[in-house]
Amino acid sequence: MSTEMAGLLLSDDLIFTSRIATTAQQLGLSVTTAKSQPALEQLAARQPARCVILDLANPGLDIAALLGKLRQGEAPPFVVAYGAHVDTATLRAARAAGCDAVLPRSKFAEELAQRLPEWFAERRSAARSPRITHISWGRMEVQGVGTGRDFKLYPGGGRAWDWTETDTHHVPGIQPADVEELLEKGSQVVVLTRGMQLVLQTCPETLEMLRARGIPVHVEETRAAVDLYNRLAETQPVGGLFHSTC
Repeated sequence: MSTEMAGLLLSDDLIFTSRIATTAQQLGLSVTTAKSQPALEQLAARQPARCVILDLANPGLDIAALLGKLRQGEAPPFVVAYGAHVDTATLRAARAAGCDAVLPRSKFAEELAQRLPEWFAERRSAARSPRITHISWGRMEVQGVGTGRDFKLYPGGGRAWDWTETDTHHVPGIQPADVEELLEKGSQVVVLTRGMQLVLQTCPETLEMLRARGIPVHVEETRAAVDLYNRLAETQPVGGLFHSTC
């Protein structure tokens, strides 16, 4: 089987590296290994990759800096990271930094043969929807967008959601005009929030507009909506309206 699709792997674990390379070869994929972050950066600069796999245990790894360099081009790679399941802080930091997929090492190994072709095929869009890295009462943090209370998010970015622009209130709730910008920015799936205490409503006209345009829509309590949005953002151009209080 010929190897056509190139990927990069950062790891100094010889046994696990061999397992990944062998699985890739069996699937007709090509993976080049670097043992250090500087070596990986040099490889990526010479030959852009479809997929980059990161061992979070690699000594000296600065994942935020690495992702910044990997994503400077027009077609950034799909970035997968794996680490020890007990090191929850490192796994969480990888997600916050913007890795497209983050898995415990055991799950990564279990799903490698099944998901490797998907990761190579995904090739991350430069207009990926930003990840929400923190949600609490009255406060949200959005990667690459900033900190605030309410947000409009869509592929490529987002901004503060100012209800006064459309004279929106908790009742009757989110209006078609609130959602229109999400569609203009390329959202193909929409997540709408109900607030932390389910006070915020959505106008029936808004849901009807989205369904008429063939746009899947999810309406959830804010924390549940954030979890759903972040999952969708890994693979889909998703947009959302997020309200972090009542």
